[in-house]
This record gives sequence, C-alpha cells and structure tokens, in this order.
Amino acid sequence: MTDSPDTQENNSQKRITTTRRKLLVATAAATPTLLAAGNLVKAFVQEANKANTPYKAPTKNPPTATPATHTQSERVIATTPTVSANITEKAPMENPLQQVLKLPLESSERQSAEADIVTKAQSLQQIDQALWVVNNMNLRAQLIEKRYQLRSQRKDNLKPLNQAETKWALDHELHPEDIAIAQEAYTKASTIIANLLTDKSHPFRPDIDLQIQRGRLPQSSQQLLLAQQMMINSGGMATLLSTETGVGKQFQIHKAGESRIVSVALSNIGQTPAIQVNKLYSEEKKQSQYQQMADIFQHTTGLVISSEQIPGSGGQAPGDISGGAVSVQMLPDSILDIEQDVYRATGKYLNWADPVESVALAYIFLAKGWLVGQGARFGYWRGTVIDPKQGNDVAEAMRQDALAKWNQDQQQQKKILDAANSYYAKIIALNISSY
Repeated sequence: MTDSPDTQENNSQKRITTTRRKLLVATAAATPTLLAAGNLVKAFVQEANKANTPYKAPTKNPPTATPATHTQSERVIATTPTVSANITEKAPMENPLQQVLKLPLESSERQSAEADIVTKAQSLQQIDQALWVVNNMNLRAQLIEKRYQLRSQRKDNLKPLNQAETKWALDHELHPEDIAIAQEAYTKASTIIANLLTDKSHPFRPDIDLQIQRGRLPQSSQQLLLAQQMMINSGGMATLLSTETGVGKQFQIHKAGESRIVSVALSNIGQTPAIQVNKLYSEEKKQSQYQQMADIFQHTTGLVISSEQIPGSGGQAPGDISGGAVSVQMLPDSILDIEQDVYRATGKYLNWADPVESVALAYIFLAKGWLVGQGARFGYWRGTVIDPKQGNDVAEAMRQDALAKWNQDQQQQKKILDAANSYYAKIIALNISSY
C-alpha cells in the first residue's frame, strides 16, 4: 500500500508565508462561511457538526466525567499554598511559568523572563513546560534542540531515532527532533481517532459514507476505516509543521563533524497577540473563541493565560485579512472543534500549547472529514482508492483536499505529500512492523 502525506520544508527565519495568506483571502471572499487559519478551513465544521454537542468551555472544577486533571502524569503544575491559622508564613514564590505569562508578549521583560526559563530547563518535563509559555522563536528552537539532546542521551525515557530516520530528516532539511515529536504525537492521536471511529452518533468520516452512497467509493472503503488508514505519516507531518512553524538553524552532526542548516518546526508560532491580528472574526466571536482557548489551557496546565496574550500569526501583505492562527497554526474554531472530539473520546482535553499534544490535534484535524452542504470535505486517506464509476484513483485528490483545509498552496501540498511518500518508502516500508 502506498502511503501519501504532505509537502514542503521551511526556509530559514520565515513567518507564515504571504502566498498562503493571499490564497486564504481569496477563499474567504469566495465563500463567506469558510474560515481558514494559516490556511485552515472552518465553515464546513459548523455544517457537519450540527448534531454535535456544543462546545463547553472547561471550568476550574472539570465535569464529573473528566478524570482528575491535576496529576503529575498530565504535567499539571500545582501551586496551592497551605496557610496556618496561628503562624504567619512567607507567601510562596509564584510559579516562574505563571510569571512569564503575566508579562506582555512583546515586552523586553518578557523576552528576558523567557530566556531565563529556557536556561533553567534541563529535564523533559521542564523543556515541554517551557514550550507552553515561551514565544520567542529562537528560544523555542533552543528548547527543541535541548529535547533532542536528551533523546540522543536516552534520558527521560526518550527513544533515540535510528540512523535511517536521522538521515532522512537531515536529507529533507528537518531537525531530527521534529520527526521524533511527530512520532510521539502519532501514537497519541491514533488512539484517540480509534475511539472516535467507534462513536456512531458522531461519525468521524461522514465524507466516506457519502461517497460510498453516491457510488464514488467502493463499499470496501468502510472496512478500511482504521486510524492509521486516515493519518499522514510522521515524515509528512514533520514537513507540514516545518512549513507552518519552522525556523532555520545550524544543526551540528557530531559523528560526521559537520553541520547543516535545518528547519526547526514548532519554533515560529507567531509573535503578537493572536486576538489582535485576527481579522476574520467579529469582536464578539474573537472574545469568545480565544477565551475558550485560554480556559482549555488553564484546564490542562493549571496556568492562567489571558485571552489577550495568546500568541499567534498575522497576515503580512497589505490588505491581507488573515491572521489569528495559534500553536501549530490553526484557528481557534478548528482547535475547539477537535478539542470537543477529543473530550468526547477521552473525557479530557489536549493542551494545544504542548509540543506533542498540539501535533496530535493536527493529526486528528487532517484525518477528520466533514459534510459541506450537499458535498463533503475529505479527511486524509492513505493508499489507492479506485472510483467504481470512473476507474481512477481518487485517494490522491482526497489527500490534497485534506491538506487544503490547512494549506491551500498547491506547490507546498505537493512537497508535503512527496515527503510523506519518501518517508514511507525509505523508513516505514523497510521496517513495517515498527510503524
């Protein structure tokens, strides 16, 4: 079976591309109900989810169906002091991560505080928690490199990449840790998708059902509704993330004694408050959506973030009305829709600011299908699917449509898909039992 995912790598020190923004504007103008975030489409979500449970923002006391959230395994930071009635105690020092979140995103004080957090982050937990709050792209790239060094030293139960995986990453100008993070997130996302596929009251792939009814897909497609069948592979995902959030950095290849310029994904997540650069939403919708994002962040981390201080990207070209994408460059609409799916499947939310959990959200978003009016918006689909009426392979078009929900640049789509095909041929196919 031939596997196909995404395109392109990122060039050094770039923000979300103006080309994709222009495509987003054109799409939004042609279809008023279509909203894209860093090229994410949303209107079809509303159409498809009429039967879904409305999004409910988490509260400080999560629903009874929600497992306890303040546990070490979920990496929640507890800062509850105890006070004696008879003894005056010195107030405990505020969590350093919370101190950072209180500072304005673009202030010099924030930059200094973020640098201090990065310097002190040594363990995997500290590094990942730092990535929850650090916004500076160069500092985030340092954290990704620190994560890779821990992996290389087999610390904190991180599994090193094998030689073939590392070579593949460098050949595609990707930081090896981005491949590793994509692999971690793949495992988490596949479990969630498998759970979602068992929920017949909320079909995860109504697009497949519709096309079967219309005779455009064979009945056998229903038998292939497995999580891995509808997930882009780790090489494709890492390439997509590089395209959206990468920053060019020098990577030292220690054994070879040489260095290369690679793109470090998850570094450039936007430099300004997302709510200020979002020109697609009304003021009322912006306040509601970003506040729900802040609620989920507090629910999953124990930290408080102002909706006005969630970092995001903005359109760079004159007249560009796009902007407001956050984390892995998704609009709040799309993140909240997938978070609701995750909550329904697991009883808890994913942390959209976490390096692994944010990528898991991205996998689920690409895999999901929607109904749009009388048609469908496809989720991702691997392999070959023959149209019974026309006799042609429609799987490639399904993959492209899935990517277009995120990135409408066709050249970049092709690069992402080429990278995924290469990863399958050079990595997965040679050791299929490990993937």
